[in-house]
Amino acid sequence: MSDFSLFGLIVVTGFICAGFLNSIYQLLTNKVMSFDISKQSGVVMLASIVTLIFTGPFILVRNSIRGFRIENRHAGWVAASTAISIFWSFISGLFLLNVYLTTMF
Repeated sequence: MSDFSLFGLIVVTGFICAGFLNSIYQLLTNKVMSFDISKQSGVVMLASIVTLIFTGPFILVRNSIRGFRIENRHAGWVAASTAISIFWSFISGLFLLNVYLTTMF
């Protein structure tokens, strides 16, 4: 497997996990996940922070595409958000795959 293929696999793993957790959150709470956690307190805020660590890439891409379509933001913002999301997905995907490989073998 080439380095680029491995990088892609790790990024896709992180992004799929982000989308899956975001969907689970919406299913359980009937609210859209966002970075605004200032209205929460205590254990709920801690749980939101932990959830945001893994759902962040999905939220970034969703918000940047929405901003481009609805608010007419510059395409550079979408590109920058996508680059940040790819890096974030890589980090979370690498963590998840390491946990998986550690527990399976």
